[in-house]
Amino acid sequence: MNETIGFIGLGNLGLPIAANLLRAGYSIAVYNRTASKAESLIAQGARLATRPVD
Repeated sequence: MNETIGFIGLGNLGLPIAANLLRAGYSIAVYNRTASKAESLIAQGARLATRPVD
């Protein structure tokens, strides 16, 4: 898929949703105030956004 989905917030609800989007083949950019919460998604192919606007 060519479109990138931006996902903000990787808490109890956001992290599993973002993981499901990755497994479904979407390209996602993730942002969370605590960047370490995104590590598992980055390992699966997500891109880390350093600011919400990214």
